[in-house]
Amino acid sequence: MPKTTFNRCRSCWLHIDKCICAYIQSQNCQHKVTIVTRAKEQRIVSNTGRYISMILPNSQIVRLDIKGWEQIINNLIQDTAYHHILFFPNPNTKPANQICKQLTKPLNIIILDTSWSSARRWARKKTFLNIPKIELKKHWQSNYLLRTTTQNNGLCTLESLACLLCELQDSKLNPAINMMNKVLKKMVLGMGSERGKLFARNS
Repeated sequence: MPKTTFNRCRSCWLHIDKCICAYIQSQNCQHKVTIVTRAKEQRIVSNTGRYISMILPNSQIVRLDIKGWEQIINNLIQDTAYHHILFFPNPNTKPANQICKQLTKPLNIIILDTSWSSARRWARKKTFLNIPKIELKKHWQSNYLLRTTTQNNGLCTLESLACLLCELQDSKLNPAINMMNKVLKKMVLGMGSERGKLFARNS
């Protein structure tokens, strides 16, 4: 845990004087988002998955480091109000907007909020193996400049979800997408300022 935790907002995790919570407004979204994470990820100051639940009331966090998480996921995917789908690369999947056109109910997007290497391990767990996959089909440029990634143009959790919602091609999702992008921009600028960095692309 960062040594300066006591100086940080307990919600957005930026330094108190750079807190962005006042800018975050909850947005309606017919799709549900299930954020699969663990305490280790939530303690990373630069983690962006935490903002999903702050923006989207129709979201849920499931911790892999808590006993019984498998049953929680199994119970979730039994909910017939949603079409449950794992947000993880699979070249055999159709584009997101085509998937939605074939459905009569909203998605429950299960997103793995961790590093790419950990996400690959998590996706191979028995609990996730039989859940249909969805992936980004477009080439998106990342605006998350706070840490390096092993993937070219690797997206952080928050912006990858925003990109997926864009690919659904539903104008009703625009307010949520815009809020995600706004929060990411302010978070990057705030944390970049903490580190003495200036990011021209986010100015």
